[in-house]
Amino acid sequence: EKDLKKTRLGKYFKLLQSFVCTEAEDRTDTCTGDGGSPLICSIQGHENRYFQTGIVAWGVGCSELRQLGTL
Repeated sequence: EKDLKKTRLGKYFKLLQSFVCTEAEDRTDTCTGDGGSPLICSIQGHENRYFQTGIVAWGVGCSELRQLGTL
Protein backbone atom coordinates (compact mmCIF):
# COMPACT_ATOMS: atom_id res chain seq x y z
CA GLU A 1 0.00 0.00 0.00
CA LYS A 2 2.86 2.38 0.84
CA ASP A 3 4.34 1.94 -2.66
CA LEU A 4 0.95 2.46 -4.34
CA LYS A 5 0.48 5.75 -2.47
CA LYS A 6 3.61 7.01 -4.26
CA THR A 7 1.90 6.52 -7.65
CA ARG A 8 -0.81 8.67 -9.22
CA LEU A 9 -3.26 7.00 -6.81
CA GLY A 10 -2.03 9.46 -4.19
CA LYS A 11 -1.38 9.53 -0.48
CA TYR A 12 -5.00 8.86 0.49
CA PHE A 13 -5.22 5.56 -1.41
CA LYS A 14 -6.33 2.60 0.73
CA LEU A 15 -5.77 -0.97 -0.48
CA LEU A 16 -8.56 -3.30 0.59
CA GLN A 17 -7.49 -6.34 2.61
CA SER A 18 -8.94 -8.63 -0.06
CA PHE A 19 -6.23 -7.50 -2.53
CA VAL A 20 -2.60 -8.60 -2.81
CA CYS A 21 0.16 -6.57 -4.50
CA THR A 22 2.43 -8.43 -6.90
CA GLU A 23 5.08 -7.85 -9.53
CA ALA A 24 6.41 -10.02 -12.33
CA GLU A 25 9.86 -11.57 -12.32
CA ASP A 26 10.94 -8.81 -14.71
CA ARG A 27 9.53 -6.29 -12.17
CA THR A 28 6.81 -4.95 -14.47
CA ASP A 29 3.15 -4.35 -13.75
CA THR A 30 -0.02 -5.57 -15.46
CA CYS A 31 -1.50 -3.98 -18.59
CA THR A 32 -4.81 -3.43 -20.37
CA GLY A 33 -6.49 -6.77 -21.03
CA ASP A 34 -4.68 -8.59 -18.20
CA GLY A 35 -7.68 -8.42 -15.85
CA GLY A 36 -9.06 -11.88 -15.10
CA SER A 37 -5.77 -13.58 -15.95
CA PRO A 38 -4.39 -16.09 -13.45
CA LEU A 39 -1.44 -15.44 -11.16
CA ILE A 40 0.50 -18.68 -11.14
CA CYS A 41 3.50 -19.88 -9.16
CA SER A 42 5.76 -22.81 -9.96
CA ILE A 43 5.72 -25.86 -7.71
CA GLN A 44 9.23 -26.43 -6.40
CA GLY A 45 10.64 -29.80 -7.34
CA HIS A 46 8.06 -30.33 -10.12
CA GLU A 47 9.24 -29.10 -13.51
CA ASN A 48 6.45 -27.55 -15.60
CA ARG A 49 3.92 -27.75 -12.73
CA TYR A 50 2.15 -24.64 -11.44
CA PHE A 51 -0.66 -23.62 -9.09
CA GLN A 52 -2.98 -20.63 -9.33
CA THR A 53 -2.74 -18.24 -6.40
CA GLY A 54 -4.88 -15.34 -7.60
CA ILE A 55 -6.61 -13.45 -10.41
CA VAL A 56 -5.36 -10.15 -11.88
CA ALA A 57 -7.64 -7.27 -10.87
CA TRP A 58 -5.93 -4.02 -11.91
CA GLY A 59 -2.62 -2.16 -12.08
CA VAL A 60 -1.22 1.34 -12.29
CA GLY A 61 -0.07 2.16 -15.81
CA CYS A 62 0.82 -0.50 -18.36
CA SER A 63 3.78 -2.86 -17.96
CA GLU A 64 5.70 -0.14 -16.14
CA LEU A 65 8.96 -1.09 -14.46
CA ARG A 66 8.79 -1.33 -10.66
CA GLN A 67 5.01 -0.84 -10.51
CA LEU A 68 2.81 -3.25 -8.59
CA GLY A 69 -0.24 -5.02 -9.95
CA THR A 70 -3.10 -6.10 -7.71
CA LEU A 71 -5.00 -9.35 -7.33
